[in-house]
Amino acid sequence: MKKYIRWAVIAIAIPIVLFLILVVLLYCPPVQNWAVKRVASYASQKMGMNITVERVKLVFPLDLGIEGVRVLQPNDSVSGQTDTIANVGKIVANVQLIPLLSNQVEVNELSLHNVRMNTANIVHEARIKGNVGLLLVQSRGVDLNSKTIRVNQAQLKDANLSVELSDTVPPDTTKTPVFWKIKVDKLLVERSKALLRTAGDTMAVLVDLPKLDAKNGYFDLYKNLYRIETLNWQNGSLNYDLTYKPRTDGLDPNHIRLTELNLGIDSFYFCQPELKMNLRVCAFKEKSGVRVNHLSGHVALDSTRIVLPNLELRTPESSLTANFNMDMNAFDDVNPGKFYVSLHASLGKGDLLRAMGGMPEGFRKAFPNYPLRIDGVAKGNKERIAFSGLNVVLPTAFKLQTTGYVEKPMDARKRKGEIFLKANTYNLNFAKVLLDKKLQKQVNIPSGIALNARAKMQGEVYQADATMREGGGSVQLKGRFDAHKMAYEANVKVKSLALQHFLPNQGLHPFTGEVEARGAGTDFMSPKTQLFAKVRIDRFHFGGYDFDKIAGKAQMHNGVITASLQSNNPLLKGSINVNGRNSGKLIKAHINTDLAKLDLYNLHLLDQKVVASFRSDLN
Repeated sequence: MKKYIRWAVIAIAIPIVLFLILVVLLYCPPVQNWAVKRVASYASQKMGMNITVERVKLVFPLDLGIEGVRVLQPNDSVSGQTDTIANVGKIVANVQLIPLLSNQVEVNELSLHNVRMNTANIVHEARIKGNVGLLLVQSRGVDLNSKTIRVNQAQLKDANLSVELSDTVPPDTTKTPVFWKIKVDKLLVERSKALLRTAGDTMAVLVDLPKLDAKNGYFDLYKNLYRIETLNWQNGSLNYDLTYKPRTDGLDPNHIRLTELNLGIDSFYFCQPELKMNLRVCAFKEKSGVRVNHLSGHVALDSTRIVLPNLELRTPESSLTANFNMDMNAFDDVNPGKFYVSLHASLGKGDLLRAMGGMPEGFRKAFPNYPLRIDGVAKGNKERIAFSGLNVVLPTAFKLQTTGYVEKPMDARKRKGEIFLKANTYNLNFAKVLLDKKLQKQVNIPSGIALNARAKMQGEVYQADATMREGGGSVQLKGRFDAHKMAYEANVKVKSLALQHFLPNQGLHPFTGEVEARGAGTDFMSPKTQLFAKVRIDRFHFGGYDFDKIAGKAQMHNGVITASLQSNNPLLKGSINVNGRNSGKLIKAHINTDLAKLDLYNLHLLDQKVVASFRSDLN
């Protein structure tokens, strides 16, 4: 009996001893190198690559170090050449043994050192290539049963990666659920860069990360939920280029280069479609010269609403605060939501000129050295938009105040609205620089223009009532235009308006008079066009000529044309009458002239004092 027991013990002990011997041998460097070479050779055959390992070291229990890993692949274009898929200086994997017995993985260190990589055509959706100085992960909480990972620390240093997307692969419509949940206590990225190029090289995005750190992240891959408590990006840069778009001066939205970029985000939360975060700080400098010293605010966005309750922006010259709240359906046709925005801004000269871009040097110099101030509130939806307290002020140049509303702005027949405008101008001569140089000498924009205006619209009917005052003179305008019928009415009364203030050195003098017109249609060669117009000049001198007391009127109706002109001033006394008919292709008219007095001398037609009278009939 003892004999059988002894043989049974021996039979059981032999595999155990063999296993222990095998384990002991695995910790012998010669055996380790032999085993790794066999595994590398087998993997090379199966993958069609050349995989080599210089040396391997396994220290009890599971502290593995591998050096000199190279993965080569035959070039798919040039025969006899190979592409380096990966060249890894060192791999370290230090895993605790005992937790593995209960499906727990605790990684003291998993790191890759001095990595050069190029995925070539292994990943069809994209090619990833570049260098990584160090990739380090410490995780003492991987639970294979509950599918959770606790990453105590993750580091990426001295990386320079390029990702080139491909458009030749159809999207993968199959969905394999991933139930892992990942917690990251600390993430650190240093001295790293990443370049993304889209298919066809239509867009390139380059990110420089001298230092980026994040704390307390949580990522649920099944729910697509991502949370980060704190993220900081220091002294970075960002390049965005639409490769085939032409470059323009000033701030070019197709070619953006941000440097000295500092970004701080707290309480980041994203779970489709909801996004929330506190933008604690954002500062950068753009290649156009635009510099943002501070940008902050809470952000809340989902499929129904976007909220920016305390947006704040500061540059060396400008500042802006805003409160923006909008329902995503604010402009829907049925049951629209609402939007609200309040704005307070002070925009410096430098920022304004950079935003304008390409302005003449003379305009840039003459533009006032004061900030443009904008304040106002707007609210509503697709049914009704109202704005109030909208004030725009550029000191020494102009001041503008407006308020009003628009109902159903997208419906041409049902829209309705009313706008009130009050404006005052001061020195606007900087705007003359935009005119032709010859015209600059002929035109002037006087200081002290005051404008009060009211505009209304009802469907396709527009009305305006405005008064402009300048230098003791005034212009009163009342008008109405029906866009559907192409019908119009206008009345303009001018009193003592100093035209010489607008057109100096032209021999002009103050003008007093009135113009009235109403009609329908703008094709004056059409018999269907209707017009009734009256013009009266009460007082006006030009270049030594007296044009006082001149009146005229004209009428077109059903192809019949009548017009008359009466003058009663020292230069000209008499009348001119026109009667005609428009057939659509030809105008026939009878012109009757009866001038009782024609002062040829003061009209500078003769050198001697001659006064004549004149009558004529012309068909």
